[in-house]
Amino acid sequence: MLAGEERRKEGQWDKEMLLRLSSHEFEQVIAALWEAMGYDILRGPIRGADAGIDILARTKSEPKITVGIQAKAYGPGRCVGVREIREYASLKYRSNIDIVIIVTTSDFTDSAKREAEELGVKIIGYKKLLQLLNRFNVPCISGKRTGDHFA
Repeated sequence: MLAGEERRKEGQWDKEMLLRLSSHEFEQVIAALWEAMGYDILRGPIRGADAGIDILARTKSEPKITVGIQAKAYGPGRCVGVREIREYASLKYRSNIDIVIIVTTSDFTDSAKREAEELGVKIIGYKKLLQLLNRFNVPCISGKRTGDHFA
């Protein structure tokens, strides 16, 4: 094994696997994760216009909390910025959404992290996402990219 190379358990998610997913596959994985975490999926990934939210999930127990999830499948070197945080933060004020979460295959700029905290938007970058996918045993999808599927 090369220095710095991490060994990956069979069936475990890693960053390369995330980056191979198309945008639609990434949304399917995120929906599967929230379902594995015990949420009801009210609206899963759809192709085409999604009214600004990719996945709508709700807790099964009372009080019912509705979560709007935006999945950003970004390639290497592209981070989610302040503009996206502001855009999706507004969803909880005009929709029936209690919590807005942005999940990405990448990361967030420092200013986006600060903005998310101020606006009450939950953010999940690729490191935390990998932890969650592996913790909740979400099945791996062997996506094959043909062309650039990143949003």
